[in-house]
Amino acid sequence: MSIPPAKQSESEIEISQSCQLPVPEKWKGFPVYGKDWDRIKKMVDRIISPTSFWQIVWPASFGISISALLSALTILEKGHPNKTSCYWLFLLFMIIGILTLIIDKTRKAASISTKEQLKEEMEKMEEPYKTDRGYGG
Repeated sequence: MSIPPAKQSESEIEISQSCQLPVPEKWKGFPVYGKDWDRIKKMVDRIISPTSFWQIVWPASFGISISALLSALTILEKGHPNKTSCYWLFLLFMIIGILTLIIDKTRKAASISTKEQLKEEMEKMEEPYKTDRGYGG
């Protein structure tokens, strides 16, 4: 008794008992060992966003505003020409400091959110490969 050879087409493989199986889709993949994957996840956890312009401006603005307030308080003479300008400097740089602090915190929250999204996507990618003993079999 001879078994007829298997016939193969682009989308199906036919075997001797006329069972038809779909041909798996072709896709590119790059295997990564579990230890390497864990190392990549640790590297993602340690990502620190670079120092931005806003992280420098808001502390400097608060420092200038506090200096202006202290200068105004030390000039106790009424009618001294610099006293009013010190109060205006205090107010101006306090507002600049508050606004740049808000901008900095918003940008930092966005970068943390992006990092968390990356970690969640990595968790989804490894889900099919997890077993009780770790990765793979």
